[in-house]
Amino acid sequence: NSYFITYFLSVKTRNQAKGYIGGGSTEYSAYNYLLTGVPSNVEKLGTVEGVTESNVKELFKNARAGDFVQMKRRNKNKNGNYNPHSAIVAGVTNEGVWFLEANAPDAKGGNYKYNKIKYQFQSWADLARQNSDMSVYYAKKSR
Repeated sequence: NSYFITYFLSVKTRNQAKGYIGGGSTEYSAYNYLLTGVPSNVEKLGTVEGVTESNVKELFKNARAGDFVQMKRRNKNKNGNYNPHSAIVAGVTNEGVWFLEANAPDAKGGNYKYNKIKYQFQSWADLARQNSDMSVYYAKKSR
């Protein structure tokens, strides 16, 4: 699924990630785990509101490498808004998900690496602790 990887590497890395794809920004909205303005060749695999270890594991059971994830973080920024976060699925295991992501803390919530893409594992517990809501999207040609 090269659609999102190409997008992530060519668009997202020029600036801080803005939580959007296809021109529809979700930055800091109450629904920043849902994408707007999604291109016609992109489908939503699923959404979880009120992330728990069990429902996020269920969300990712059909996810594949290259799928795009839009998240609403549990923490608020200095303006009192919930932070959005985007990542690309690199792989899914029984314990959690491997991501390609930038501008994100490590799995335990610290050690930010701004403007650097990293490959990191997030357990189901890590995902539930850091995110309140999330959606997974895929390019239609990848299925």
